Order: sequence, then C-alpha cells, then structure tokens
Amino acid sequence: MMWTTGTIPKPVRLYMIFLKTAFETNFGWVGIELSNCRVSRSTLPHETKKDCSDEIALWTSTESFQAHTFHPLIEKIKRYLSGHNENLTKIPIDTKNTSPFFKAAWNVCRTIPKGQTRSYKWLAINAGSPNAVRAAGQAMAKNKLPLLVPCHRIIGHNGSLTGFGRGAKQLTLKQDLLKLERVNLL
Repeated sequence: MMWTTGTIPKPVRLYMIFLKTAFETNFGWVGIELSNCRVSRSTLPHETKKDCSDEIALWTSTESFQAHTFHPLIEKIKRYLSGHNENLTKIPIDTKNTSPFFKAAWNVCRTIPKGQTRSYKWLAINAGSPNAVRAAGQAMAKNKLPLLVPCHRIIGHNGSLTGFGRGAKQLTLKQDLLKLERVNLL
C-alpha cells in the first residue's frame, strides 16, 4: 500500500495528561487529579475551597478543569461521603513512581472492607514485609490517594486512632470517616 500526501499517520506521542479539580462534599472540599483515566492524587476533605485549592496547586497537573469533567467520579466520592454504600476501592488508581512496598501496602489497604479496620502490623504482613511495621506507617502517611486508598481504616494494634494527616484535627476526621462507615470505636 502506498501512502499519499496527507494520509501518512503521525507518530503517536506517549505522554501523561494530568487534569485536576476541587469539589464540595458533605465533609468539605476534596481535590482529585486524573492521569490517563486513573486517579493519580486525591485529598482528604478540607474545610474551605481555598485550603483545598492551595493543596492541589502543588500537584503535577497544570490544568484545572470544571468539576463536570469528572462527574461520575465526583458523584461516587460524594455518595461515599454522604454515608451511602459506595465502594471507592474499585476506582482505578495510578501508582506510577511509587516504591514497590508502598504500592503493595496501598493495594492491600484497598482490600479492607468498608466498616472494618486493620492494624499497621496486619498491613505490613499482608504487604509482604512482616517486620516493616514502620514502613507500613510511612506508606499510609505518604498516601497520595486518601479515600481511594482508605488509610483511615488502619489503626494502632491496641485499637487507637494513630497516624492520620497532621495533628489532632485530622484524627477527628479519621474518627468521623470511621463513624461514617459505622465502625465501632473504643
């Protein structure tokens, strides 16, 4: 077959497209970023749009889009944060540029059923490194996909709410998310 002028296929460029937005939920403002149809980042709920916008301004993406671009994904997150039985762990995530252990810990964390909790020790064991309890804690602390990787379901071995976000205010958010999922707290 001979190509004629104007019909020569252009080379395909392989590059990542990053899109981000912020939207309001019952819990506050949440930001999400998509890279090639997978969620690459998300935020915990923020009290104000400005706080959420300030966080997502630091992300890789350079383009902000109107929330309607992300409509189905946003509706799932809003339903979950409204107490509906929505499974966010089925949403595809992008874990490129993540260490193998963090990726394993995030994937294991996503298997914890809604309404249940597990310990950091359980997470380390199931991520393939039984002695890496501190690393499991770091994987949750550096989780760039909260809610989708439900790190709020990871608690201390004695049932205590530890290691969530920054400060006591975030521990209250962890407690509120667990209450939303109807977890009986000590």
